[in-house]
Amino acid sequence: DELLRIKLDIRYQTKIPVFNTENNALSLIAGAKAWYDIANGEFYDHQEVTVRWAMTDTQTIDFTYENGSGAPNFNQGQQISTRLTVKF
Repeated sequence: DELLRIKLDIRYQTKIPVFNTENNALSLIAGAKAWYDIANGEFYDHQEVTVRWAMTDTQTIDFTYENGSGAPNFNQGQQISTRLTVKF
C-alpha cells in the first residue's frame, strides 16, 4: 500500500480579560486540520475548540471539544476533555 498525504493545519487564539486583572483571562483557541491522501483519494478532517482559563501566570484550565478524524488511525469521532496545567 502506498502512502502519500498532504496536511493543512490552521489555528487561531484570542484573549479576553476577565475580572479586570492582567493575570486572569479567558482564551478561545480554535483549530482545524485537513489531510488528503493522494495515493488512495481519501480526505480526513479534524476540528477543535478550546476555552483556556488562565487563573494565574502558572495555572491554566483547558476545556476542549474535538470532532473529526486524525492521525495516526484516522478514526471518526467526538471527544470532550479537560486539562489542568501547573507550571513550576
